[in-house]
Amino acid sequence: MSAPPITVRRPEPADIESLADVHLRSWQETYAGQLPDAFLGDTAWESRRRTWQAIVDNHGHDMFPWVAEADNRIIGLSMAAHPQDADDVRDVQLFMLYVLKEFHGTGAGQELLDASLGDQPSQLWMAKDNPRARRFYEKNGFEPDGAERIDSSSNGLQTIRMVR
Repeated sequence: MSAPPITVRRPEPADIESLADVHLRSWQETYAGQLPDAFLGDTAWESRRRTWQAIVDNHGHDMFPWVAEADNRIIGLSMAAHPQDADDVRDVQLFMLYVLKEFHGTGAGQELLDASLGDQPSQLWMAKDNPRARRFYEKNGFEPDGAERIDSSSNGLQTIRMVR
């Protein structure tokens, strides 16, 4: 059976609950065993809903979100923006790109990355222990630049910066 066609579009206010669902589920699929339940359980859903409300409300001002759909449901999401740290090395940063596990390998992640960044020089921070994501970003021209940090907002998750 072939994968359904993927479409990428800007999110709308009616998408906020679905975005929170996909964001939380993708974290559960990606970070189980790396993050405590507080980041992956039901209480985290409301935090994701507030995050997406703010992103959708801000869309086009300084946050640039995208959603991927298949079979008329959201299956992935991404968001680029201007980085805010003093040591940033690029003018654009990919802040998130998540695709539900059942849609890995369908091209949804590539569609989201292309919509978010095109081929412009950019940076991203990713979990150090995520080989699948690292291969994906390397395939798209990103390389670790040696910067590492502990993500205090994610209970000490080790992250690395990748740039192109």
